[in-house]
Amino acid sequence: MAGSSEPLRFVRVKRSEHFRFNLIELHYFVESEGGVAMPFGRANIVSDLFVIPYVLLAEVIFFRAERFYIKTEEHVVGVIVLRDKPGHLDIASLGVAAEYRRMGIAACALRFAEEAAARLGEKRLQLSVLKRNLPAQRLYLKFGFFPTKKMQWSLIMRKTL
Repeated sequence: MAGSSEPLRFVRVKRSEHFRFNLIELHYFVESEGGVAMPFGRANIVSDLFVIPYVLLAEVIFFRAERFYIKTEEHVVGVIVLRDKPGHLDIASLGVAAEYRRMGIAACALRFAEEAAARLGEKRLQLSVLKRNLPAQRLYLKFGFFPTKKMQWSLIMRKTL
């Protein structure tokens, strides 16, 4: 991890931990860039009502995906969800705790995804990023991803390995 001597570990999430994982993933999503990722803006009563449906929907979306905690020795500092799809490995979610951002954790997670793709024999990585999340877009561009499709709220980005 850049700027720290603490090594990162990627720990596969057990099925019994899926609900907790989904709550953590939502928390990182809500906290991304001051709440711009939330469909209703920063936390409020409407966004609070969004929590349980989001966590349940994440269970459906991530059903056949591999979920990993990104951990230091003592803390969960991020999460990543990888899903093997025909022709590419999909980074279905990548989140880092606000207090650990800009320390190289997301970069380590992207390298972890590249290694996972290589183990699976995949030649491409793909992800979706919100159009409003410019810091994430800059990171992905720096790592060789390029936009392939514009959606209403997001961009699909791809990297050839």
